[in-house]
Amino acid sequence: MSSPNDISILHHEVLTLHEVAAYLRVSRVTVWRWCQQGIIPAFQVGRYWRVRRKDLLQHIEQLQPSPQKHNHQAETEANSNYSSLTQAMEETSVEEVELAEGSSGNDSHSRHGNTGL
Repeated sequence: MSSPNDISILHHEVLTLHEVAAYLRVSRVTVWRWCQQGIIPAFQVGRYWRVRRKDLLQHIEQLQPSPQKHNHQAETEANSNYSSLTQAMEETSVEEVELAEGSSGNDSHSRHGNTGL
């Protein structure tokens, strides 16, 4: 089910990372990494990444082959795209967890009275 925000996003021709992240329900940092890695077709305006709505929707369609596309080439391409996206998601998740664990590890010592002495 789409929320009102999802529907309004689809009316913009060019999307910001925040809009793409909201639509895909991932973090803005994840979308930024995908843009840098070329996983999502994007371009830069100055230092800001932008994604054309039609390119994003087309890219999503390529990840999930339709029932009409049963030829081997379409399946191979979709699997390759899906694998790249899945791998990027796993790498992002690991990095985010490591960052979170690193910061929480330092906090836990001070909360429990461990001074290291």
